[in-house]
Amino acid sequence: MAFELFFILLEAFGEFLFWFIPEKSKLQRNIDRLKKERWFSRLYGNDFDALMERDPKLKKFLKKRRNVRLLLKNEYEREHFIRDIESSIHVPGTKTEPLRRNGF
Repeated sequence: MAFELFFILLEAFGEFLFWFIPEKSKLQRNIDRLKKERWFSRLYGNDFDALMERDPKLKKFLKKRRNVRLLLKNEYEREHFIRDIESSIHVPGTKTEPLRRNGF
């Protein structure tokens, strides 16, 4: 009886964790949202992942929901972002320098 109660409590705890711990990080959720856009899906790939690993500013920028909304709504900001990423991907070993007011 105590053994069965233990497993019931263990199962309930597992269900609790499943519902209250997010599956994806903020960064991954934002990237998934951006991947729905054609312009971002062109950029995204192994080179983009490598750039994110060597440029913490890019990770920090994409973690913020406000920045993702800005990219989705503002064509000017989106064009700057695309230009920054493309120039960083095509020049191996370089870091992205801030070209805009938002720091990326």
